[in-house]
Amino acid sequence: MRRIMKKLLATTLSCLSVASHADIYVCESNISEEIVAPNVLTGNYLTKDITKYFVADSETGVRESNGNKHINKPCQISDEFLICMSVYDGVGMNSFAIDTKNYTFTYVEQNYRTRISSYYGTCIKGS
Repeated sequence: MRRIMKKLLATTLSCLSVASHADIYVCESNISEEIVAPNVLTGNYLTKDITKYFVADSETGVRESNGNKHINKPCQISDEFLICMSVYDGVGMNSFAIDTKNYTFTYVEQNYRTRISSYYGTCIKGS
């Protein structure tokens, strides 16, 4: 798994401009859970252990390794945390936080009416 993260980080860094001063992290979820409202899906409303890879860029936000954007805003430093957030009026919010001391992260996506997804895992920082 660590090998996949390092390869993804190398690919991500090679695509960046030389003038960029962004902090880049590649993160892998170790624990995940999704809760879906019963009126959306019939049957099982809970899924667990979906491994995802995220790329957090302090200047541009957070995306999945497949390019799917989750947060399109610059991130902020608060104490030892890099925090990336987006609020979508009337729809929901996404909150991604990296502990820059121990390289762990939490990520919560909330669609106000239908779904909550949460992820916890580890990151590696690009140099």
